[in-house]
Order: sequence, then C-alpha cells, then structure tokens
Amino acid sequence: MPDFLLVARGAAPRRAAVEAFRSALADVSVPAEVIDGSALDHEGVNDAIGEPDDQIMTPAIRSFLGGCFE
Repeated sequence: MPDFLLVARGAAPRRAAVEAFRSALADVSVPAEVIDGSALDHEGVNDAIGEPDDQIMTPAIRSFLGGCFE
C-alpha cells in the first residue's frame, strides 16, 4: 500500500476522522502524513496548491512527492 498524504480541516469531527484514518493506517504500518489545512476552507485548500505564496499546502505536497521518488 502506498504512503498517504491527508488534509485535516473543517469541524472537529471531520478532523478527528482524518486522525482516526491516519491512526488506522499506522496500525498496519502504512505511513501517512497529515497537512493541517484548518486555516483554509475546502476551496482555499484547492486554490492554494501550487501558488507561489502558499505556505500550507504546496510545501507539504512537494515534500511528500519528493519522498515518493527517493
């Protein structure tokens, strides 16, 4: 199973669901990273990706993808 990159944002139950999924993946030795997207709404997450001034989504995605090719 590949590594996972997850985004946590929204109300507390939604963020808890992301953490529970990350934990379940860890239980079966599947690495998963979580980006804290709580400062953004859903559209903001999508819009931020690839933007030169983005400090939340783009750096984490680049780092994750860079690790996929090592």
